[in-house]
Amino acid sequence: MKRLLILITAVILLLLIYMVSQGIKVNEFKFMNFEDVDDIIVTDMGFPQSGMDIAAREMPIAYQLERSDYTVKIRVDFDNGLPAIVVKALSKNGDTLTIKGVKHGRCADFSFLNTGFEDELDFMWWGDRRPQEPSCQKQAIRKADSIMVFVVKDDNGEIHEERLPFELMPNGYYIEIDAL
Repeated sequence: MKRLLILITAVILLLLIYMVSQGIKVNEFKFMNFEDVDDIIVTDMGFPQSGMDIAAREMPIAYQLERSDYTVKIRVDFDNGLPAIVVKALSKNGDTLTIKGVKHGRCADFSFLNTGFEDELDFMWWGDRRPQEPSCQKQAIRKADSIMVFVVKDDNGEIHEERLPFELMPNGYYIEIDAL
């Protein structure tokens, strides 16, 4: 009876170890870098904020782009494992302007495209999550695909298109625990 109990305990322990090992993944952390955009400035530096980062370096986490009629603010979104940013536009007196995402490329786009003008937009790199796009999975993107395109409606109702190139940059790794 004691041997059976030890055997059952060992089997349960091995199953638990197997389940945990399958639920813990180490993924490369990537972010969209806009430092090469003309007239853009980095307004804040920081580290990935998942709390389970390995070998991460300080990186740009907020940018600002000044235009004659408005200011574009970009900040890194750490809420999920995808490289993502939040984009917002402000008038010169600080009021929030509306913006609308424009589809461009295959590997990255805005999370909601056909909803009209919004106060802010979420822009994401879908690369690893699109198996039908092998070039995205391998991060072998063409420069033409590495552009975020959106329009800003200013205080006078005029529409201004922004085309901001970015580079997908690695920055360490993060541990993802997949709940079973």
